[in-house]
Amino acid sequence: MKATHDAVLTALDWLEAVDGELHAFVEEPGRRDRVLAEHRRAWFAYRATKTPPPLLGVPVAVKDVFHVAGLPTRAGSAMDPVLLTGPESVLVRRVREAGGVVLGKTHMDEFACCEPGPTRNPHDPTRTPGGSSAGSAAAVAAGVCPIAMGSQTQRSVIVPAAYCGVAGYKPTPGLVPFDGVPMAPSIDTAGLFTANLPDMLSAAAALYGVTAVRPADPPRLAVPGGAFLDPVSEPALQAFAGQVTALRTAGAHIEERDVPWGNPQPWLHAFDAVLLSELAAVHEKWFGAHAGRYRPRTAAAIRAGQAVPAERVAAARRRIDGLGSLISASAAGTDAWICPSALGPAPRGLAHTGDVEMTLFWSWAGLPCVNVPAGKVSPGDGPAMPIGLQVIGRHGGDAAALGIAAWIAGALSGEPT
Repeated sequence: MKATHDAVLTALDWLEAVDGELHAFVEEPGRRDRVLAEHRRAWFAYRATKTPPPLLGVPVAVKDVFHVAGLPTRAGSAMDPVLLTGPESVLVRRVREAGGVVLGKTHMDEFACCEPGPTRNPHDPTRTPGGSSAGSAAAVAAGVCPIAMGSQTQRSVIVPAAYCGVAGYKPTPGLVPFDGVPMAPSIDTAGLFTANLPDMLSAAAALYGVTAVRPADPPRLAVPGGAFLDPVSEPALQAFAGQVTALRTAGAHIEERDVPWGNPQPWLHAFDAVLLSELAAVHEKWFGAHAGRYRPRTAAAIRAGQAVPAERVAAARRRIDGLGSLISASAAGTDAWICPSALGPAPRGLAHTGDVEMTLFWSWAGLPCVNVPAGKVSPGDGPAMPIGLQVIGRHGGDAAALGIAAWIAGALSGEPT
């Protein structure tokens, strides 16, 4: 990720050229003047100190769930932004402190929930880019900007990154405060998209203070056994098998481990109880007065959350609290889990934004996850589309997870690891 003095001008020109079809960015009157003024301030600050910050002149897109000083926050909704206002989000402030320039807000699912935004997949505009961080993933994939901010509750960084063929990083929750418009505050996490893993390592160091630690020896990797991979499409499953073979050839020790949660249904009920109840609580102050501004599926989810009994939520939280320990115990002796990032390439259509099966349990366990772009496969109904390989680290082990992801990216590309 090498910024030049003209990087922001190039980004603005490309945004204006492609976004009429891509629909990644929220419309912003006067964008060019604002961005160029911010760009000038970043360079003047550099000239005053003579010490270049790590993201000097790098254009960065920001998911509309985060607050940016001077720009409205709507979180993909029709809500009056006055209701959603807040101080500038910590990660946005870090972008600016690192010399980056906010290129604009990106489209997302309404309140990161159920109703997709207008963004299209850059590889095939008839297919979803994934959600809810659709605009951020698509902006990076289309080459508009090298970094974009996203957020993940259950899938919203890893799956869009996989569908769009870019790197995605969902850190351990709390590594950076999530201080935008929440969906489920107990697990909402601020994450990033970049075009590739080397750029992700630079961005994570600049914005999270996480310096990736590459493994001294080839990593020990766990692949989920049992029925976990059964829902994965045949082309994606074959590609994953090929990736595992390539990693073994590069020296990785890989073994199958049973996932520790057994029957997933009680867990799914627990996740739903907590997610929906937290969603309803977040929107309690708005929904009663402004229900007509919500789209149907989001409104239905909030109403479902209002109906979840408190005792069910408490029981669900007790169950979920033990998930991280179960996963850690089952992965003893290994450095990370790996699995496909999604069930397959991006499905056709824009009404739904994809699956959660490959990300759900890792997200609720609070584990750091990285999407490694892993080539393309045929979806069976059109041209080849991107897929990803997901690296799941230990809680708090973000530096190691990023380092292993970089090792894997090198091994899959045939480059020295």
